[in-house]
This record gives sequence, structure tokens and C-alpha cells, in this order.
Amino acid sequence: MALDWSLVPASALDLVERYSGFHPPLLLVFTSGILLALQLRICSTRQRAAYPRAKSARAIFFTALEGLLLATSLSLGRDGSAINASASPWAGVVFRSYLCVLYLLTLLHPSGLEHIGSAAYCHSAIFYAISWLMTILTLDAGSTATKVSSALLATALLSPRPPRAPRALQQGNGFEADPTGESQSSLFGFWAFAWLDDMLFKAWHNGGLQSQHVPDLSLLTVADKSVLPTKRKSASLLGTLLRHFGLEFAVQGVLAVAWAVLTFMPTLLLRSILQFVEGQTESSITEAQGYVVLVFISSILASAAEARTIWIGQKIGLRLKTILISEVYQKALRRPVVVGPSKERAAGKPTNIGTIMNLFTNDISQLADSGANMHQVWASVPTQIIIAVGLLSWTLGLSAFAGIALMGLMVPVNSRIAQRFAAIQMQVMAASDARIQSTTEMIRSIRVIKLIAWDSFFQQKIGDKRAAELDKLRARYTLWSIAATIWYSLPQIITFSSFFFFSVIEGKLLTPSIAFTSLSLFNLLKAPIDDLIGMLSRVQGSFVALGRVESFLAEEETKKYQVLGNSTGRRVQIGFEHASFSWPGKEEDSTPTDSKTTGNVESFTLRNLDLKFEVGKLNIVIGPTGSGKSSLLLALLGEMPLISGSVRMPAAGPRETLAKDDETGLVEGVAFCAQEAWLGNDIVRNNILFGQPFDEKRYNAVLHACALEPDLKILPQGDLTSVGDGGVSLSGGQKQRVSLARAVYSNAQYLLLDDCLSAVDAHTASWIFQKCITGRLMQGRTTILATHNVALTAAGADYIVQLSDGTVTAAGSQRDLAAQGQLPELASAQSNIDVTNEAESGDGTAKQKPTQEKAETNKNDTDSSPPAAQPGGTNTSRTVFKYLSSMGGWVFWAFLLFFFGAQQVGSITVNWWVQRLSSATVEASSDGSNLGSPFGLWHYFGIYALLLIIYLIIGFMRLYMLSIGSLVASFRIHDTLLKSILGASLKYFNDKSFGQIVGLFSRDMQTIDQDLAVLALATLHFIGALMGITILIIAITPQFLLPAVLISFIYYLIATIYITSSNDLKTLETTRRSPVFQHLGETLSGIVTIRAYGAEREYSATSLRLLGRFNQPSFFLGATERWLVLRLSLTSAFVSLFAGSFSIRNSQNAGNIGLSMSYAIVFSEHVLWLIRYYTATAQNMTALERVSGVMGESAEAQELRSDTVPSQEWPTSGLVEYQGVSARYAAHLDPVLTDISFRVRPLERIGLVGRTGAGKSSLALTLLRGLEVESGRILIDGQDAKEVDLHILRSRLAYVPQDPTLFVGTLRLNLDPYDEHTDQEILDALGRIGLLDNSTTDKGGKFADLSFTLTEGGSNISQGQRQLLCIARTVLKGSKVVILDEATASIDHESDLKIQACIRQLEATVITIAHRLRTVINYDRIISLDRGQVKECDHSWKLLQHKGGIFQSMCEAAVDRDELLALSKAAWDIRQRADAA
Repeated sequence: MALDWSLVPASALDLVERYSGFHPPLLLVFTSGILLALQLRICSTRQRAAYPRAKSARAIFFTALEGLLLATSLSLGRDGSAINASASPWAGVVFRSYLCVLYLLTLLHPSGLEHIGSAAYCHSAIFYAISWLMTILTLDAGSTATKVSSALLATALLSPRPPRAPRALQQGNGFEADPTGESQSSLFGFWAFAWLDDMLFKAWHNGGLQSQHVPDLSLLTVADKSVLPTKRKSASLLGTLLRHFGLEFAVQGVLAVAWAVLTFMPTLLLRSILQFVEGQTESSITEAQGYVVLVFISSILASAAEARTIWIGQKIGLRLKTILISEVYQKALRRPVVVGPSKERAAGKPTNIGTIMNLFTNDISQLADSGANMHQVWASVPTQIIIAVGLLSWTLGLSAFAGIALMGLMVPVNSRIAQRFAAIQMQVMAASDARIQSTTEMIRSIRVIKLIAWDSFFQQKIGDKRAAELDKLRARYTLWSIAATIWYSLPQIITFSSFFFFSVIEGKLLTPSIAFTSLSLFNLLKAPIDDLIGMLSRVQGSFVALGRVESFLAEEETKKYQVLGNSTGRRVQIGFEHASFSWPGKEEDSTPTDSKTTGNVESFTLRNLDLKFEVGKLNIVIGPTGSGKSSLLLALLGEMPLISGSVRMPAAGPRETLAKDDETGLVEGVAFCAQEAWLGNDIVRNNILFGQPFDEKRYNAVLHACALEPDLKILPQGDLTSVGDGGVSLSGGQKQRVSLARAVYSNAQYLLLDDCLSAVDAHTASWIFQKCITGRLMQGRTTILATHNVALTAAGADYIVQLSDGTVTAAGSQRDLAAQGQLPELASAQSNIDVTNEAESGDGTAKQKPTQEKAETNKNDTDSSPPAAQPGGTNTSRTVFKYLSSMGGWVFWAFLLFFFGAQQVGSITVNWWVQRLSSATVEASSDGSNLGSPFGLWHYFGIYALLLIIYLIIGFMRLYMLSIGSLVASFRIHDTLLKSILGASLKYFNDKSFGQIVGLFSRDMQTIDQDLAVLALATLHFIGALMGITILIIAITPQFLLPAVLISFIYYLIATIYITSSNDLKTLETTRRSPVFQHLGETLSGIVTIRAYGAEREYSATSLRLLGRFNQPSFFLGATERWLVLRLSLTSAFVSLFAGSFSIRNSQNAGNIGLSMSYAIVFSEHVLWLIRYYTATAQNMTALERVSGVMGESAEAQELRSDTVPSQEWPTSGLVEYQGVSARYAAHLDPVLTDISFRVRPLERIGLVGRTGAGKSSLALTLLRGLEVESGRILIDGQDAKEVDLHILRSRLAYVPQDPTLFVGTLRLNLDPYDEHTDQEILDALGRIGLLDNSTTDKGGKFADLSFTLTEGGSNISQGQRQLLCIARTVLKGSKVVILDEATASIDHESDLKIQACIRQLEATVITIAHRLRTVINYDRIISLDRGQVKECDHSWKLLQHKGGIFQSMCEAAVDRDELLALSKAAWDIRQRADAA
């Protein structure tokens, strides 16, 4: 390079040479060489991989151009035209030679040392920049050397960089560079985020961003993945993370300081401009124009430093979040199972899932946010405060501290407001939680609520809680209005106090240069002060979150792998050797009320187990409820803490590492079917496969054996139907059979099944036992089945274990136990269970052929669909108009618009008055007038204060009126939504998921309540502010009009490009967030099943994959926002450039220039906030659209209403007649009931029986009009049910659901919500059903206390007691017609007897949907249904005589058929005797 180093200022050269002993070129070469050597050493410690040498045409062009320019530069240097004779010639030779070496390293880096090529590229760019700067300073701008140097610098900045090895992604045998393109972009593209251009412009051109157009992401380095797993136990988590991210934090800090310094440059330059303008000399005006250019440059540099600072932080935050979530997830996979006070908890379900999920959702997110903004703690905020205070002191002297002191006084005020706001927010959240809890409870049981006519009660209950919530929201909005008013006006108040002290107290001249510089500095100081307050709060919260995460990571891990890891020898034994186990005791709340007492719950223990199960055969574990059957299976799995002895089971380990038997295809692994079925939110097929390869023949055999074929034919998409969260779209029996199918389909040698027969009916249980558990698929496999169904399973078992209170009371074969007399009931067990060849639990017997193509197992990979619909179009306009109309009428909007416009005018007027004050001060000082007298100053400052007061009042009224309007709209929207949902037909809830409706009342209503109006106001505020600023600048400099139009178009173009992509990225982020946390929740709830199958590695890989997919849109969202900020800053810099240049050329006074440029400087910030708020408003508007859409849908699906109001006593007898009734669920579906006709006499008991899908439930629904009749009539006491008011109809009939439905509240509320009965009447009803023994009433039993509080679903009482309370509700109601859907849950025999006794005592017509034949065998008549038609209707005994009949075949297939025959015969004899009498 032709560079004359001797022309550099002599003092600088002398200083360098004196202390370094090197010539400057040699010093630079020496430093660069050391850095490259360090880079080579780092690279040599990593695995080297060869990269493809192919380069793009653009890279080849720039490489060749750089070589040509470098050769030209060397030629100039060789001729000596640019080298001063006084300089050391060899120094220039060394410098130029080193540039050649760097070029060659960039061009021909050694294979596997791509880091060196990338580093050499950066070093070359730095050397070219230094050379260019020195050339500009020492040579003529038009010289050849200067032109070549400039071209070299431009080439270096625009040339693509070589790929970096650590970011490479291995694909097959080759490598692909960073797919985002960031690390390969040129230096200019790197700093300008130009590597996003292709993605953004493609999205803009296509009208949306599709997921397949978002580049893949390689976020974590190898070091990231190993930072916590390799952490020393003694090392703290904080120290480990700080060491790992130390370099990134250091770079971010340096950039943050540069950003902080550059932020104040436009303000300082503005002061210089105004001082020069005040001088009014030709030379000063020219210099002022030069300073305007410097404002342009410094604004761009500040934005670049800000963008890079925040971007580095965002990447740190994403990496930190991924690292912590991965480590917490791995820890969760190793956590021990925690069991609560019940001896038989749902197998493997931890009690503190919520706490762990809180780590994922809150604590780790808080830590990631703190990591991203770490620069605020030690770099940007302290630097900004120090510089701002120093500059204010330099500008205003002691007067600055008047404003600073006021700002300091406002810190505790703001802190107090923040504390009060947080307290009110907690009250709002508590009120919201109470409302959402009641709403969730209502939606979860909406069908039952509507059928028992409790809808009006819940409407009133939720309405009251909504009113309480709105009261809290009103207080929140009032405080927010006050706080926001203070926040907006604080800079103005502080400026007023400093100016008043400066002018009136100190008597100094307030010139425009001082006034507008101070105004800008106070505005700049407000941001770091606010950040400081928030930063201290965040740091404190982050330490708490860090402690919670570190405490969790230090928790004890499961001993499963130690307990099961000692199996040796070829022959596998399964059992226990003198083993004892115990669940840890736990402090548990004894009552659900607020006044809780706690006591230590006695831990459950399995004592002295010494068993050897039969390998390759069926083993069953029996015993009463609470005896320890589930605990025994968990002990075999190594999940229950071992106290003494040993467990004999195959060693636990990843299933992919288990040895496989070539003959049978089975592995020495375990499959587990929990008592409470655990399913993932995936399709049915994938839940069965559970990661195993799809074998169609085996798969079909498993479906057949588990009686799933009829169920799959009913499901919308067969086995490709999604089961939903927790299997919500399946019934309890279907979930259990899918879980069983998963265990049977697996290639595990050992199967542990926990009571998998309890959730299915007797016929299906018989089928499963014969075809599945003892069928061909189980041959040679060891099965251990815990069960209550002794009669069905004992006959086929090879080994039986009986438990009682954690102790083995009997063990051996059936013959051994029968000989010991331990289980006399085994003698009556049927040994010849007859099951038909095809399962008949569904519609028909045809075998379903699953689809041939294999389902794409990862449903989370399906978002390659077109982008989600954006909140635009006529629906959006109509929705917005409805929302605005609901806020208030024309009077409200007239006042709101007035205050809104007045606030914008007031803001500009206050600053305009500052301009008037400062300009008048300058004029007075120049002509000797008396403005400096106290009277003149008091006049100006009096008006100044008056304007501020008016501004404060207008600002508060604007915010408060908007708050009131928002609350009114929220009340009306929620009220309409609630009424729409409660009035919708039952069919509507078949099409809407539980989560969708709950989300409307929780997340969406919270958005409408708290965010929508605030964001909309902010959007309008910045629109008004930008319009006001533009008008002001044009008023001062009319020449700005044309550039303003062009700049506005550029703003619109940039914003459109950004919004098009950002909306889709946010939608994609939202879509991908749910699977991450859903997967985490599924893992926590199914940890025992996952560990039993040995699927930990697969779930860990899935977790990382989902995290990576979630991070992808988050990464590009942050990058696109930085892309936006840089381009807005560049465009806004032109605003400052044009505004300043035009003002100076027009010879405007200093006050006008200061007013114009002070607004121009903050123009980009206003545009950025406008786009942010507009985007957030558009996103939140989707919540309003969803609510509005559901209100419209539910309005169309309202139940048919009738005006007929029967007498108060109706029905009086209970006569029910069906006359040719047909019904269907939808017009396009086949009828579910066809020409149903029968007559039920008053007080008669009728049992409805039939296979699944026969129409039993549909028939009952027609009576309650849950399913409307298509043709025919239903008469109740001669009154057509269709003509009776729906609410009255349901309130006069009684319905007892299959699953007992109770609600949070007192016992009295659950029995008499409308307060229609006295306490004594309620107690009498409880006594009639056997829940209240009159002899114990005075002893204070829980059912004698009507204030006894039930928890959600009545979980604090037994299943049988819940069912009895539902019947008590019917007894208290005194209805003459009762529809009973018999419970199929596993309840104890004593509770079952009580329920049947209660039914017999009811003085009403009883229609029972029977799932167990024993329940209705002694009813007056049995109605057998098949395919929606009545096939049989008579007494059970007469139907049993009909060979081949539906009822007779069902009884014949039952295990207890002999007992059914006896009961039916006895009931028939009683009836015959009664008729004879």
C-alpha cells in the first residue's frame, strides 16, 4: 500500500516508538500474527473437517478483484511514490508482504483450518481500513493510492466471508455451512443484517413467509452442549455460565459502551450547531453544515452498535435458554417418582409437575432475558448515566442537579407506584384465576351442566366473579393512567425545574443551544434511569430463579439404575429377595380450605417381599384397594425406594442398546401399562408404535387383540386421529386399550400391566384377556398383571400373588391358593371364558385396514403449511368496529378524540414555548431589553408552567377515558361470550376442544382486558406524534416537504417488508412454543412409562429437536427486528440531515433549528415504536377475532327455544312415551335413532342395553333435548317435550351422569345451587342415600356439615361417595323422571350396593343406560338397542329365554352369567307373586 507513515503526527509516532520499540506497521503486523497464532492453536484442539472448496460466483469475483487491487497497491509501493524517505523502507516491505500472506490464507487456507481463513479475512479488512484512514489523512483525496485503498476497503467489506468450522452442520458424509448465511456474509452484510434480505424480500413478494422458507438453525456449539454436563459439582451454576459466555459478554460490553457514547453524539453535535448558528458568521454556518453531516454519521454508527449489542445478547439468551432447558429436562428424566399420601397414586405421576413446569416457563425464561441484557448491568446503563450527568453538569452547571435531584426523588415514587401496581396486578390475577377456575370447571362439565339445568347458576356465579375482576382492573387502569402520565411528562417537568433554576435563580441566559441540548440530555437520561430501576428488579429476580434452577439440578436422582443394574447371569429372574420398599412421607394438606392444617402422612411400605415370578408366563397380583399392587409394579421397575433386599429384573438401559433374540425378535426390555393410561399428544398409531418400526401385520394383530378395531372405525381419521392432550379425544377405555396396545406391540420380553381391565366393560375385558393377555402375541413373554378382576384372570394365571396392606398374604398357582383356602372365590371362577371370534364392542365386525402409508410420526413437523391467516380483511374491520362500538357511543368518542388531539398539540406546544423562551433570551441579550428581569422571566415561566399543567391534565384524561372505554368493552364482550357458550347446543362442543374454549376465557380475554386498548392507544399516539413532528419540520423548513414524501414511502416500504415476515414468524413461534412445553409436560407425567421402555434418549432427542424448531423463529424474529432498526435509523438519519441542512440554509434562528433537529433526532425511535406497537396490536387483534368468531359460531348453534311453560307440578306421574322418534347428529350423517317407539309407565324402572354405538346415550339425550328429534314425538305426561321451554324441561327432569360431576364449593352448593331447600331437607336426602347415618349426625361427620368444601371434581371424597352425592341431588330434586347413566369406573362393592339401593328407593320413573348387566338385571323391563332401533323390550327373564337375542347373548358372554340368571329368575318370581297377589 502506498502509505507514507512519516506523515502521521509526529507526537503519535514518537509515543508509539518510545514505548514499543516498533515502527507502527510492524506493531500492527506483530499483533495480528499473535492473534492468528492463537486462532490456529484453538482450531488445532478441535476436530478438523474438510470443507468443500466450491465458492459462489460473487465470492470468486470479489476474491479476484481483491487480488488485482492488492497487486496494484504493491506496485505503487515498489515504485516508492508513496513512501517517505525518512521512514524505514523495510517496515513498508514487511507490512505489504504481510497483507499478501493474509490474502493467501484467505484464498488457500489449509484443509480443516477454515477458522484461519475466516480470521485472516477479518484481519485483512482491519488492515485495509487502517490503510485507508491513514491515506485519507496523509495523501490527496484524488490520488491513485487513495482510490486503490478505498477500493480495497470496499472489496473487503462486500466480499463474502469463508465458512466457520464450529457452525458447520454435518449432513451425511459432507458438511454444509451455516444455513442462516450470517457467518458467510460480508462484513457489511454482517453488520447491516443483509443476510436476511433474501428471506424477507421473498416473503414480501409472496405475501407471507412460509415455514419452509425460514433457514435452518445451528445455534448450539459443541461447548454449549457440554458446559453443564461436564460442570464440576463444586462449581456454581452462575460461575460456570459466566466462564462459558465470558468472551461474548466482553464483546457485548465493549459494543454497549460504544453504543452509549455514540448515543450522545447527536446531542453534542446539536449543541455545536446551535452555537455556530448563534454566532451568525459565514465560516460558522459552513461548519454547522459539517456538523449536520456528522449527526447523520454518528446516528448510523450508534444504531449499528446498538443492533450488534442487542443481537449478541439475543443469541446469548437463546443459547442460555436452550442449555438450561436441556439440562433441566435431562434432570427431570432422572428424578425419582414422588407419591402423595394415597397408597395407590396414579402410577408414576409426580406431585410437583407444576413446580418443574414453572422452571421451564418462568425461571429459565427470566434467566435467558437477564443473560441477553447483561450489558445493562455493567456497561450501557452505567455509562449512559455517567455521560448524561456529566454533560448536563457541563451544560447547565449546578442547575442540572435541580433536574437530576427531581429525577432522583421520582425514583422512590416510581418504585412505590411499581410496587402498588404489582400488588394490584396480583389482585387482578387472583380475581382472574377465580373466574377462570369457575369457567374452566363449567366448560369441563358443560354437557352435564346444561342437562341438569345449572347453566343459569353458573352464569350468575361467573358474572359475579367477573364483576369483582373488573373492579380490580378499574383500580389497575386508574393507577396505570397516573403512572403513564408521570412517565410521559417527567422529562418536561425535570427540564422546567432545571431551566427555572438556571434562569431565575442563577440569572444565566438560557440560549437555544443550552435549552435544546439540555432537553435532549434529560430525555436521554430518562431511559437509563428507568432501565436501572427495572434492571435491579430483574437482577434480584434472576438470582432467585438461578437458585431455584440450581437447587433443582442438585436434587436427588432416581436409584432405578443402581437397583436394577446388578442383574447378572444368563438366566433372568424376576422377583424380590427379602426386599422392603417405602414411599417417603410427605406433609400434606388435610383439607382444601384456606384454614388448612398439616400433618405428616404415614408413608406406605412394602414389607419383606420374597417372590419369584414365572418367567415366560402370566402372573397376576391381586388384593383390595390400597393393598400395594401398583407399588409392587413400581418396585419391580426400580421406581419405589428400596430399603433392604434386592430386586430381580433385567438391567435398565436405553432400549436401543438391549440385546435382541434373533429367533423371537424380543429384547430383554420392559413394557409398562400404567393404571391411569398415559398417552402423548399424537395420533393413535404413533402412540401404539412408540418409536418402534411399523410392521403392518403385527400392528393389525395388536389392534384386533386389544379390541381397538371397532373404535378406530368410529374415530374421524381412524388410527391417524390425534388423541389430544392427555388423550382427551378418547374415552377412558379407549385410552387404556391404546396404552395396552403399546405394551403388546413393543418388542419387550417383560410386560407389567397395572389394572388395564378396569376401564372397559365386561365383554371387552373378556375379549382382551383371551385374545391379548393370554393370546398368541404374549407367547413366551413374561406378563405381570395387577388386577381387581379375579374371576376373569385367575383361571388363566400361572402364578398369583395376593397382597394386603403391603404384605404378601398368599403366593403360588391357583391350585396352591385354593388348597390353602386363602381365596375361596377362586373356586367359582369360570375356566371356560367364551369370546366370539370378532370383537363386537363397536359398529359391526369388519376388520379395519389401516392406511398403508406410514404416518409422519412427528406431528410437530407439519407446519410447512401456508402461513397462518393474518388479522386482515373485512372480518378484521368488522371486528374492530364492533369493539370500538362496544367501548361507548358518539359522545364518548368525541371527548376521547378531543383529548387525544389536544395531547399531541400540547406536547409540541410545550417544546415550542421552550423555543420561544430561549429565542427571546438571545434577542434580549443582543438588544439590551429587560427579559432577564425577574418579571419578564416569571411571565415566560408562568406560561411554561401553565402549559405543563394543562398537558398533564389532558394526558391523564386521555388515558383514563380510554381505560373506562376498555373496561366497558371488556364487560360487554365477556358477557356476550358467556351467554353464547351457555346457550350453544351440545353438538357445538363436539366441534370445539376444551382447550380452545378455555383459551377464549383466559388468554384471549386477558389480552382484551389488559393489552388491546393500551397497545392500540400507543399505536395511535406514535402515529399522531410522527404526523405532528413532520408538520412541525415542514412548517419550519418548507423544502422538507418533498424529502418527507420520499422518506415516508421508504418508511412504509421497510415497515411492510418487516411486518409481512414478522407476523408469520410470530405465528410460527407461537405455534412451535406449545409443542415444546406440551412435550415437557408429557414427559413429566409419563416419566415412569418412558423409563420403563428405556426411551429416555429418544425423548431427549425429541426435546432438543422441538427446542431447535422453537428457537428458529425466535432467532429470526430478533434478527429481523435488528434489520428493521438499522434501516429505520438510516432513513431517519436522512430526516436529521435534510431538516438540519434546510434550516441552516434558510438562515433560521437557533431556536427553530433546535426545535426542528431535536425532533428529527428522535424520529427513528418514534417510527420504531410505532411499528412495534402496530405489530403487537395486530397480533393481539387475533384474540378479539377469535372471541368474536366464537360468539358468531355459538350464536348460530344456539339450542332451540320454546315458549310453552307447563304447570308448576309438571310432570306429576312420570309417564314417558316415544312415538316414532328418529334423530341424527347432523344433516349429512346417518340417523342414530330410527323409528323408536315404546312406553314407560309411571314409576317403572327401564334398563337400556346394547353394544357400543347401539344408541343408548343418544336415546337418553333426546329425552333431555340434548339431541333434537328429527321426526316423531316424545311425550312426558302427555306434553310434547319439544314444545316445553328447554330450561324448564331439564330442570323438571333429573339426570345422573356416568362420571359423577361435582364442583368446587360447599356440600350445600353442590346439592342445592339455587337455594330452594332447607338444611334439614338436604340432610334428609343424604340420609336416604346412606351417606348420613342418623346415629352419627351429632358427631360431626363430614356429610353432616353442609359447609364441608369439595375440591375440584370432588377429588377429596371417594368415587362411590361422589356417585351417591349425584343421586342425592336427584333425590332432593324430587323429579318424577330420572335418567341414570351407570358409572363404569372401578368402585368398591359396598359403594355399588349403596347406589343400587338408592335407585330402588327413588319414587320416580327410572331409565338407566346400563354398562354392567348386573345393574339392570332385576329392572321391570329391559330395552335392547341395536343400530339405533329397539330390538327387544321385556323383562330380563323373558329375554333370557330368547336364544340368540341381543340381551341373551350379552349375558351368555359375561363371566358372571350364572349369577345373572339367578338374579333375573328371582326378580321374575317376585314379579309373578306380586301380579298374582
